[in-house]
Formats: sequence, C-alpha cells, structure tokens
Amino acid sequence: MSIEDRDLAVELVKGYGYPSEADFDTGKALDAQADVKYFAEALHDIGYLTSDPEEYIAKAFTPVDLTLGK
Repeated sequence: MSIEDRDLAVELVKGYGYPSEADFDTGKALDAQADVKYFAEALHDIGYLTSDPEEYIAKAFTPVDLTLGK
C-alpha cells in the first residue's frame, strides 16, 4: 500500500505520537506493533484501508525477537 496523497501522508506522520528521549532510555520506544496499529486505524478511519484494522495487523505484522543471539 502506498499513499499518493502527500497532504494525507504529512497529516498521519505529524499526528503520530513520537516517543520521547525518556521512552528510548527505558526501552518503551520500540513498539512496532503499536506503530502498525496506529497507521492501520488512522487509514481505516479515513476510508483508505477498507479491511478491519485488526485483521490487517494480524496479516501485516510478525513479531521478531531482537534479543536472539545475545
């Protein structure tokens, strides 16, 4: 999926709750599933994503253990 509406893309990016420096320090900034959920729900709310956001997340997101090999 790509967004060709530049204004929409800018609005979504500006509306996202970016993590603070403290979030990065505590490890709370790395929540990819929450990121996918934010954008899926936002795109669904404006009609750009027609499928159920939860179904989309289940298909589009796969958790990865970044601690493997440490």
